[in-house]
Amino acid sequence: MARLGSGHVARLPGRRDGGPETGHGEGESMVIELTEEQCAELQRLLEESLGDLSTEIADTDNPQYREGLRQKRAVLESVLYQLDNPPRVDA
Repeated sequence: MARLGSGHVARLPGRRDGGPETGHGEGESMVIELTEEQCAELQRLLEESLGDLSTEIADTDNPQYREGLRQKRAVLESVLYQLDNPPRVDA
C-alpha cells in the first residue's frame, strides 16, 4: 500500500523474529508512512547498499557468506521495488 502526494506509505514485511516491539510475525506486513524527502533518502541508501553488496558478493570466496549476501540483496531489492512502484490508492 502506498500513497503518493504529500507522503509515501509502504507496506513492508514484518520482522522475521516477530519481536515484541513490532507485533508482527513471519510473513506479516507493516505500514510505514514517509515524507517525499524520507522516501528519496531511503531509496538512495538502498541503492548505495545494493551496489556495495554486489561488490562484496563478487569479492567473497566463502559460498555460505555469498549466499547470505545474495539473500540480503534480494530483500533490499524488494523494498526498493515497493518504494519505486507503489500501488495506487483511490481517494
